[in-house]
Amino acid sequence: MLSHFIHGLTIGESSKTLIAALLGVITGALLEPIKHSISNRMTARNVRKSIYYDYGRIMFFVTRKGYWEKETLLIALQTDAFDFYYDVKREMLYLLPEFQAIINLAKYIKRMRKELTADELTSADVMRELSESFEQYCRTAEIRWKEILKAKDVYETHFEEMSAAITATKSKAATQ
Repeated sequence: MLSHFIHGLTIGESSKTLIAALLGVITGALLEPIKHSISNRMTARNVRKSIYYDYGRIMFFVTRKGYWEKETLLIALQTDAFDFYYDVKREMLYLLPEFQAIINLAKYIKRMRKELTADELTSADVMRELSESFEQYCRTAEIRWKEILKAKDVYETHFEEMSAAITATKSKAATQ
């Protein structure tokens, strides 16, 4: 449409080319900040999804009935996604409205993991305290819990599938 407008003008070709180039530069200058903003928002959304996936895994482990052995719980309490984004792309973390709650929860999980490693707390203590912490964050709505619960459900499904496969393999081996 712009080209039809320019071609309809009664000016020389070089002037038309100059106008088209100038309009292109102006359009690019105006759209570049918008493109940057959209890109940052999409990256921040991926940051949230990764961190919430880790939180979903942790929530899965600490809210299950029974208790996990210390070694299993130490593996489950890793906050790899948070650590990566906090160390490498912290500015993307700060774009999230709930960034302070995400940071506080990660620090709390790390403290629980450290106390479990040092045998200052038992697995049962850590599971109880983290479960209560997750419930508190859920009640205060500081973090998007539906996303964390969705990630927790993924772990629940995989865990049940693996448990069924292990049970079937054990039963088959026992009959042979």
